[in-house]
Amino acid sequence: YPSSGYPSSGYPSSGYPSSGYPSSGYPSSGYPSSGYPSSGYPSSLGNSFHHTRQGSPSGHSDTIINYRTWDGSNWTARIEGGQFYHTRQGATSGHSDSILNYKTWDGSNWTMRLVSSNRFLHTKQGASSGHEDTIVNYVTWDGSNWT
Repeated sequence: YPSSGYPSSGYPSSGYPSSGYPSSGYPSSGYPSSGYPSSGYPSSLGNSFHHTRQGSPSGHSDTIINYRTWDGSNWTARIEGGQFYHTRQGATSGHSDSILNYKTWDGSNWTMRLVSSNRFLHTKQGASSGHEDTIVNYVTWDGSNWT
């Protein structure tokens, strides 16, 4: 996906569920132990990500992540003020939230919370616990798998 050309403001500010997300108890096991790239992890440089397409030996850095959310719609997020700032594809306004709901490589629904500038807490939809990691395996706008 393009690494530039996204609006810096003007994301939807309403229409998102404010409840129904687990606040604790994330699974600590049951995740695949292989099939992830050995490079291309989110950057520890603060508010940027390092994106690598599945199977690619290299990637690119950017301040945004283009992802598919649980309903299959396309969104962009960036890290701002310790939270995610989201905008729906084509929207002119956005909103801040402590979570990012995304589709992972196998099509399952996951929620990601920012733990630090380079760590995320991931929880599978319906699970009572999750795991921390420095990567997120997500589906981008064109349906391809990225880390």
